[in-house]
Parts: sequence; C-alpha cells; structure tokens
Amino acid sequence: MEQSANLLKQTPALAEAIQSEITSVEGFGWTWCSWQIADAADFGAATHRERAWMVATRYEHSRYADHVDGQAAAREMFAHVLKKTGKLPDWMPQLSRRIEPYQGRPALPVVTVAEALNLPATWWADTHGKRKVNPTTGRPNGGGSFPLNRVGMCVTAPWYGIRFRQADVPQGEGTTTVSLPNLGVLVGFRRAHPWTYIPARAGAKGTRNIAQMIADAVSPFMGAAISAAVQGEDWCKPVSSYQAALYRLHRQPHTNGRVVDGQQLTFFGKQTLLRTLFAPRTAAPPADRKCAI
Repeated sequence: MEQSANLLKQTPALAEAIQSEITSVEGFGWTWCSWQIADAADFGAATHRERAWMVATRYEHSRYADHVDGQAAAREMFAHVLKKTGKLPDWMPQLSRRIEPYQGRPALPVVTVAEALNLPATWWADTHGKRKVNPTTGRPNGGGSFPLNRVGMCVTAPWYGIRFRQADVPQGEGTTTVSLPNLGVLVGFRRAHPWTYIPARAGAKGTRNIAQMIADAVSPFMGAAISAAVQGEDWCKPVSSYQAALYRLHRQPHTNGRVVDGQQLTFFGKQTLLRTLFAPRTAAPPADRKCAI
C-alpha cells in the first residue's frame, strides 16, 4: 500500500492499528507487515517522490526483509513530535521492520532533470512563473525555481506550465516548455505511456487532468522495487535496463531484450507488473514453497 508520507508522520496510531490488525492472532495473523517512508529518487527516478509504504505478506517474510533499530527509526520519523512534546507518539507501528531492496548492491545512477530531458545542465526551471519580489529580502516570494543539474522536486499537477530558461534569463521568462510525455518521464514513465483523458466538453485537451494523473501515480521505479519484495523476483537488473533506456544514460544497458524505451516495465516472465500483482491467489502456499530470503 502506498500513500502520502503524512499518513505515517501525522497519524502513527492509524498505521499501528493497521499493522496490528494484519499481524495479530486476533486479526489476520499474517507473517510480515512493515511501514516505512521511501523516495523514488533513491531507486532511479529523476524527481523526488517521498511516500509511505506498507508491505504485508501472508506466509513468510518479504524477499528484501530487513531489521533496523526501531527506536532510532522512530526518532527520525517522528522528530517533529519529539520537538513539540518531548516524547514519541504513544501509539505507532513497529519500525524495526523494513524493506531494503538493494541488499548491499550499488544504487542505481542518480539522474538529474537535465539528463532526463536532454537539456543543458546550466538551465533552470520555473514551476510558478515570475514571482513578486519580497521588499524586505529582495528575493522572489514562494520560490518555484530550481536548477536542472540535480534531481527535481516532486512533480505536481501545476508542472504542466513549467518553463525552462538559461541562468541569465529572468525568472518566469523562459520560453521552453515541457510536454506531458516528458512530464511523465520525470516521474519514471516511458514517453509512450497511454495517459487517457475522456473530454468533459468538446475540444477539451485535458492537459491539467493528465498532469494530475502523472502527479498522483506511483513511480514505476519505486513500484518495481517494492512489488518485487512481495513477488520474490529480482527488480534491479530489469529496472537498470529500463532506467538506461528511458533516460538514455551513457552506459551499456543490459541486453536481455526485455526493456526498452517504448515498452512496459515487465517482471515475472511475460506478464506485466499489474497483471502479476492482481493475479488470482491460491488459498494456501504450495507444499514445496521456500522462504524467499
């Protein structure tokens, strides 16, 4: 399950109740349920997308199951509560369990916005046009600008109006715009991804609606890493190939023929990720089933 990171940070009692319901004998009695916050940029995406993830498995620990210092994790996650009250929340999930998809392997390359969209690294992006200047500080109000030589901020719906400019061009006066396919690329979707909009009126293009879909979607990079933790297959090699093709990285991609720009990211044979996730499940595990870790 994926949700806003605030679900975990602001309502830890709810997360604890869900975890308890899933793992307790009085509840479902499943083997594993972990909560954590993870960022898609740490798994190959060109923009940040920090989300709360709950992973639960019925019969055995997840493939990438890991154990950490739960108290240290709680102090980091609920630092805002500690600062305000001087103590951790009375009710919160066990944070000693988590998913670590890399398992000591090198992380996927960090991709900047400039690399993802093939733009000069010296350029800037303005997400809100030209901002009024604060008379006290002399700086533009509200920010809304960032250099392209780094991983981008989390994509939101208003990004369909983003403008790119050279560093010496005033804020809001850039002339290079972003296409919806490229907006999806920043999140991690292939350029040919079929975003679908049903017009509510004649002539409507649905630009804002599609931008909202892109902003709401789970990044394929993060979805692959987490889903592989429950399905038992590895994610790193196919995602590495997918990243290299999507962002046209200057390195030799894997030649397994499974992933190129223009194809869906696939796992587990020829099935797509969603078809595998929602395939019918048997009521009990096979007798010869072994632990994935």
